[in-house]
Amino acid sequence: TSILETFYLSNQTKTDLYFLGECFAKLNRWHSFLHDHVSRNCTISSDVTGGNESLSFPCLPIQHPWETEIDLTSPIWRHALKNVTNSMKEIDWVPSFEIPSPVKQSFDYPGDDEYYTLLYLLYDQSQNNVSDGAQEKNRQKHRRRKIYSSNMLFSPQFAMLDVGFIAALSKSDRDMLQIAKILVDKNYVPPPTWEVMESLAVRSHRSQEMLHRLWDQ
Repeated sequence: TSILETFYLSNQTKTDLYFLGECFAKLNRWHSFLHDHVSRNCTISSDVTGGNESLSFPCLPIQHPWETEIDLTSPIWRHALKNVTNSMKEIDWVPSFEIPSPVKQSFDYPGDDEYYTLLYLLYDQSQNNVSDGAQEKNRQKHRRRKIYSSNMLFSPQFAMLDVGFIAALSKSDRDMLQIAKILVDKNYVPPPTWEVMESLAVRSHRSQEMLHRLWDQ
């Protein structure tokens, strides 16, 4: 979004267009990663839905509080991480290293207990990295639940629907499509291919549907 707005505010010279094209190539790789890896299980085929089109649902792109912009001192984490804290205490887990003083002295340090929980969550996720096959078995097990719930990415201890993340992805996907159209209209070399344009349009529709169904559900 900021790259597109910067171009709109520029003199739109060849240099500005070249900069836009360079940014587009890098951003397109990033968006490919977000759709193909981070949110890869957010779409279910028409074979499952019984309809004519596939459906996209809100997934679980946030697997750790550090991926959000919510302050670590927020009271929301005490509730959201309750299962993780309980699991940590059951096995008397503590980190194998000393927390550095600069970290403890930072303004948003939540306290030893809460910080240990965050570290334990990383440890737990590293020990329970769910394979694609295991995820598919889990989805089959929960098939009787609502479709959007059974298609989520499952995490043993923690998972979070981040409205901000999905909203930002939806907006930036639309802007990526607009940037591609500008590059084509202004004869940028090399221009985005038709395959890229089609992929951008699919991503834009997909992320918008994810956002809309987040409110519907």
